[in-house]
Amino acid sequence: MQVVTSLQKYYATQDSVVTIGTFDGFHRGHLKLVNKVIERARRADRQAVMVTLHPHPRKVLTPDKDLPILMTLEEKLAALAEIGLDTVVVFAFTPETLRLSAEAFCALLTNHLQMRELWVGPDFALGYKRQGDIPTLRKIGETMGFTVGMVPELELGGVTVRSSRVREALSQGNLPEVTYLLGRPYAARGTIITGARRGRDLGFPTANLQLAPEKCLPPNGIYVVKTLLENSIYAGVANVGVRPTFDNGERLVEVYLLDFNRDIYGQEIEVQFIEYLREERKYTRLADLIAQIHLDVLQGRRSMAPVFQEIAHTADVGLLVKGRYLAELFANAATGMAWLMFGPVPSSAAWKDSAEMTERIELQSPDGESLLVDWLSELLYRFDTTGEVWREASVLYTSPYDPSEETDCRLRARVRFSLFPIPDPVEVGPTTNISLIETRETTRKIIKAVTFHNLRIMETSEGLETTIIFDV
Repeated sequence: MQVVTSLQKYYATQDSVVTIGTFDGFHRGHLKLVNKVIERARRADRQAVMVTLHPHPRKVLTPDKDLPILMTLEEKLAALAEIGLDTVVVFAFTPETLRLSAEAFCALLTNHLQMRELWVGPDFALGYKRQGDIPTLRKIGETMGFTVGMVPELELGGVTVRSSRVREALSQGNLPEVTYLLGRPYAARGTIITGARRGRDLGFPTANLQLAPEKCLPPNGIYVVKTLLENSIYAGVANVGVRPTFDNGERLVEVYLLDFNRDIYGQEIEVQFIEYLREERKYTRLADLIAQIHLDVLQGRRSMAPVFQEIAHTADVGLLVKGRYLAELFANAATGMAWLMFGPVPSSAAWKDSAEMTERIELQSPDGESLLVDWLSELLYRFDTTGEVWREASVLYTSPYDPSEETDCRLRARVRFSLFPIPDPVEVGPTTNISLIETRETTRKIIKAVTFHNLRIMETSEGLETTIIFDV
């Protein structure tokens, strides 16, 4: 995906299908619109282009009012890079932009992007005083050589998916609804800065996140989080707030990463808010605070434990898998399949003599169910051909799942492979190699294939779940 920061200096060499807007938060309604752009572009051999207005127009219209944003520009571009757009144009929204007529705006899009189709939502309007509504734009298109298509707003559970609704749910601390509307956890990206180092003194060193001042955050409190650092995912517990036990100071996000001991000052991380644990409290004794942090960490570990269950299924074997969002469902499915084949994951010490290889896996499939089968089949094929086991499968990205959309689903993951360690009861000499045959002998179930039998990813009140049937 190429990013264009000056439309006036850019001239496309291919006809394009375009959408335009602010796309704050890039929720599932936005995805529905962009998927239509991508589908139309692929069908006509054209470029799929998004024009995103920056800063948010309301910041220019009412500069004296604070406007919390769900996504910084950097966060938005990172999210858009995953979904299949060819070009994203960052259009500088200024007071001069406010005075552009709809005709002048459309002329920019046709002259610089070779726009042949424009796709928008039902309430869209372009140009000075929003004069360019959809009927007006269609008349302009007849003259300038483009058509205008409209994608209805997305409704989920009786709620129209809009950025304003996501902001409202986030401000109320309703993380399940936020995750549902976005199709992924709400995240904040920033740089790790030096803090007061109180967490280190308490036995829980934290990473303090420097964020854009306009960035939306959930209410003050303690949260279970996942942290993306250098293409690896780490579980953690975060405090959003002012640290009332100490100083009631500046509002910060402080993250304690579980089972992590590295200096990451100055590095950029992404913190994904998974679950609310409790409110922020003031403690009169540090011992009470430390005891509570221990409980928070324990709760965090329980919350992040993969949710899967083996179920009986005639001569084959089934696995019921749950996840709060699609990436978590896929990660839990990989862990569950490993559990079926090998039992509980061995401790880190058991792998000490086993060579490790980390690989990036990228997949694209026509729907969520096909993507799930392809994902598990990829891991199974690696084991069948090399004897290597996925000891950690970090699903970094999946397309937000929408069963009503017939568009490709994508996955990006980072997987650590190692030869499976032989259990202690087996005597191994100093020259013994772990062969494929020996590895197979340690399996609980020899899975031959991942099947599509009654496979369906279903939305529930808690997120997503599916039952996978394996051929054994």
